Amino acid sequence: MALKYPCLQMTPDGLAYKSMNKLVKTYGGRITENVVQALARIIICDQMLAIQALDGFNVVLTVHDEIIAVADQSNPEEKLQTMIDVMRTPPAWASELPLEAEGGWDIGYSK
Repeated sequence: MALKYPCLQMTPDGLAYKSMNKLVKTYGGRITENVVQALARIIICDQMLAIQALDGFNVVLTVHDEIIAVADQSNPEEKLQTMIDVMRTPPAWASELPLEAEGGWDIGYSK
């Protein structure tokens, strides 16, 4: 994944980049936010793949930082804990990254 800020430059008004042949103003905080969100997306996608690879789990949906999976109804607490353990495990490329997760289970999707 790449974040692109074509022709990023410092102008008298601050940072700007070209988008659709127009100069768009931005600032360091927005770029930082975009980098953090992109890294979070990479992490949650890796977590989804790890959960999907487990026996008995079928990842069906994500909502922001949530992973929703369908599994049979046996041992729901154990299955939930397995998913949470996966989501708390930092990726190899950021082994010191503190990750936390919580969740719940239900027989239907709920918030």
